[in-house]
Amino acid sequence: MQTSLFDTAWAVAEYVFVAAASVALTGIGVVFEQDALAAYAAAQPDFAVVDFALGTLALVWGVYLVGYRQLVPRTRRYLRE
Repeated sequence: MQTSLFDTAWAVAEYVFVAAASVALTGIGVVFEQDALAAYAAAQPDFAVVDFALGTLALVWGVYLVGYRQLVPRTRRYLRE
């Protein structure tokens, strides 16, 4: 009984962590992209390029690597059960 409860709690904790990581990385990516636009508007193209690269990287991690590759399959698996 305790093993089953522990496994369920661990699965829920993993799911919450992956969901939070996806949302956090996506939010960080959006903030970097906004900073890139602000830096470009302020005639600082070197900062804009760095912010754009970091924003793109964070968005790829947040939306694709964590969200699509991790969160979507877990959600489908939990909804099937």
